[in-house]
Amino acid sequence: MFYKESRNFLSEESKDFINKIVLGDNFPFHNQFTNCAPNEFFLSHTVLERTERRDPEKQWNSFYYKHFVKMCDEFFKQNEININKYFRMCVNFTFNNGLKRHVTHEDHNFPHKQLIIVLNDPSDSNAATVILAPDKKMELKRVKPLQYKGICFDSHPHYQIMPRFGYRIALIATFDEKEK
Repeated sequence: MFYKESRNFLSEESKDFINKIVLGDNFPFHNQFTNCAPNEFFLSHTVLERTERRDPEKQWNSFYYKHFVKMCDEFFKQNEININKYFRMCVNFTFNNGLKRHVTHEDHNFPHKQLIIVLNDPSDSNAATVILAPDKKMELKRVKPLQYKGICFDSHPHYQIMPRFGYRIALIATFDEKEK
């Protein structure tokens, strides 16, 4: 399994943007229902609409997209990942919505890699991301959320344990890598 993890890749400029803008009082999040679980909801800020939903004339959905791309680039540079293109990018705000965990899923039905960067300091450190084997029976990795931690993995089934208290804000980017 391809897996990279880092806590020391964000520039001070990116951390400042996170703390003053994303975690500030005026950053917009919208109610988001998922395709995989119709009764499950969370809040999200769409930076780049999913490839399959995107209007070819409209690339970025967020005024702040350059800041989020910069954060991803900082992780990619440190971990020597050469990105070809993004398929989707969003900032998810998850909280106790009455469910113990998000449904097991893969973000796309085609091969991709995914980067998750935790932007806040979650109160519930058990609100982990759980990565499963392709057969969905064996847990490969359980990653506790820590502010500024980035994890990157290839298309595997995964889910998030929902925070029992407080909330978790994370940047999610899916992409494919250039051929080496």
